[in-house]
Amino acid sequence: MPAYGQESREHQALPPAQAALKSPGPAWAEDRALAAEDAGRRFPVRIEHIPGRGRGFFATRDIGRGETVFCAAPLAWSVSEDWARHTCWWCFAHDSRRALPVKAAPRQASPRSAQYRGVFCSAGCMDEAVGAHGGPERWAVYLELLGHIEADLTAHKASAGRLPSTGSRAPPAADGQPAHGARHLVGTSDVDTATFLADAGAEPLAEFDPCEASDEQLAAWISRVWDTIAQSGLFSAHMPDNSQRELVRLIACELFIHDGAGPTQTCRADAPPDWMGCMVLRCASEGPVAPAAALEHVRCNEVEYVRAMLRPDRAGPLADVADAPTPATLVPLRIPQRPLAAQIEGSWWGRAFRVAAASYALLDRAWGRTAGLRPAGRLPHQRFRGVYFREMANSFGIYDPPIALSALLQDSDNGLHGEVEQEYLGTSMYPTAVYFNHSCSPNVAKTRVGRNMRFVAAADVRLGDELFISYGCISDPVAERRSRLREHFFFECTCSRCALELAVKE
Repeated sequence: MPAYGQESREHQALPPAQAALKSPGPAWAEDRALAAEDAGRRFPVRIEHIPGRGRGFFATRDIGRGETVFCAAPLAWSVSEDWARHTCWWCFAHDSRRALPVKAAPRQASPRSAQYRGVFCSAGCMDEAVGAHGGPERWAVYLELLGHIEADLTAHKASAGRLPSTGSRAPPAADGQPAHGARHLVGTSDVDTATFLADAGAEPLAEFDPCEASDEQLAAWISRVWDTIAQSGLFSAHMPDNSQRELVRLIACELFIHDGAGPTQTCRADAPPDWMGCMVLRCASEGPVAPAAALEHVRCNEVEYVRAMLRPDRAGPLADVADAPTPATLVPLRIPQRPLAAQIEGSWWGRAFRVAAASYALLDRAWGRTAGLRPAGRLPHQRFRGVYFREMANSFGIYDPPIALSALLQDSDNGLHGEVEQEYLGTSMYPTAVYFNHSCSPNVAKTRVGRNMRFVAAADVRLGDELFISYGCISDPVAERRSRLREHFFFECTCSRCALELAVKE
């Protein structure tokens, strides 16, 4: 039996272009019984449900410090604008001193495609990327999509913030109702969800309290708001900032590769699915995979994000609006069940949608102007949201230089866990790696190996222990760490280190 990191003849690594994006086929299903019997012995981690906390990686055996426990391939990625000409779009090789030699858009590319500034370190990397995107013809379509995004950004800069309106508003459906299957929501927050969601054909009761609504009720209201945003073009004149534009390109990458068939807002809770048992056998360092189906099992954080943004004490990023509540004026929040465009645009709670809506408008305009995409025409906001709100708390940064294993282990001894000076190159989505939960005392460190992410035991791990990484800097005081995690990842950290430091403060 080969050790972890080695492939048996039955499970040889795929070529990089196929391994990165190929979904499991019938042959994988045939391996299911073998995978179930063999995974525990060969693969050091398994996925388990954790009551009240979702899912996590657990050790299937004792793991020694320095041992690789998992490798992941990216499903989608985006290079930062700042390093677009210095970072290989496929392998993420980086040269800060000079532009890389191979341009993504060939000389015969259309003027619009030429707007995209991406580069490769070699013709081989470009061939891999073109193959992963369906061949030269499909690659040209993808470049045109990215080119339209760049053209919109250029137009915004040239017009001092005034964006073209083409494609910013959705045509109404034949019956005069909003596009994308909008529904009339009827009822108040204290009625059952079926009544709340019912199509009564009459005006609904005026208001409800989102803090008291169930997740299902709030999700229905969010969809109603998005229907109004998409139909009216709200916030389409707002240009996303650098990080959001990078996210737009990442979503474009994911949706293009999978023909626009992005995940829904609902996370599939059944796990591990059939493909997971076979996936773990192939996640050796020589050939990790990123099946498209993996994204369906990643938690979508839209409801948690909106609920957090609509807390009555939420002043933070919404404080530029005059009617934002303050601690002295807190009252139960009442918002319209069927908000009009003017209500969304003019209220402080409506601004909770502004950043995501501006990013959607940018991609929607580019999508509608690019021939050969599926679906043709407008991009349904549901598909955009299905990727956007999964990415916001589940993506990994691309940093250079990658940290060597020896440095990772030395940093863990010093309590730094990889916190060294690196250049931020972009962001990537590794859906098979999202089962690493956070701890401020992690027992796993991560580093990039080419385009893949490698996870290494930073301490000895015992059979049955959960495996943790850190979500960002952990050298700050406990209050700052917990505040940042609450703000960006929507949970209250209760790890052993936080509990100990809070007890000492008391």
